Amino acid sequence: MGAGLAVASWRNSLGGNPALTFSEENFAFVFNCIRLYSLEGVNCGLIGVKWNSSKLATAIAVTSVGFDKYYEHDALINFAAEPLNSFKVGIGIHSLIQRAESKTSFLPQFDAGIYWRAEHAAIAITGKRLNEPRLPDGSFLGSQFCIGGLWEPIRELKFAIDLKKYDQLEKLSIGGEFEIFPEIAIRCGVETFPLIYHGGLQVKVGVLSLEYSGQYHPEIGDSHSVSVVGEWH
Repeated sequence: MGAGLAVASWRNSLGGNPALTFSEENFAFVFNCIRLYSLEGVNCGLIGVKWNSSKLATAIAVTSVGFDKYYEHDALINFAAEPLNSFKVGIGIHSLIQRAESKTSFLPQFDAGIYWRAEHAAIAITGKRLNEPRLPDGSFLGSQFCIGGLWEPIRELKFAIDLKKYDQLEKLSIGGEFEIFPEIAIRCGVETFPLIYHGGLQVKVGVLSLEYSGQYHPEIGDSHSVSVVGEWH
């Protein structure tokens, strides 16, 4: 849906807000495959698992991207806690390995986030790459700061908004999700700048979900993502 920093799905904690590692189910996994911008020879995928109790949660995920002679592998572990009712905090620790030609770089990264939920609304604040890791050429990967909001007037309908700021740039994302039936939900959203369109579909069968999402970028084409998710107590 393009915006998810305040949408309480553990999937949104993987590279997003680590405070969202919690979910209603105690155990979960995800397998994800992405086709980036219709580029030939580019491979991108993610595998993740999650566990939580009533007050503590952790998730582990590995993301890989590869094309030509460039490879990137990011191992992530999230820790989250709920010190107060409806208020959650979390940290994420990344071990990013980049390999280009014969050069390999190790870039540890640290994220942190908070999440607060009221009856029909939620707000979240996230900081990513807080340590500003140094690249081999001496430059830095700058920190990214995000704030997100959620409004859920009824259980079947969600509206979300994210504002991100990094490298002197600001990006606004707006999205929504509508649960047509308990087993089927549709998602859509837009993102600036440039104007990027998002859409998606989720189908649940028992403890498993099949999810598709796509986005259209006016300059570099469309991307497609397919995920298999399992969640159970």
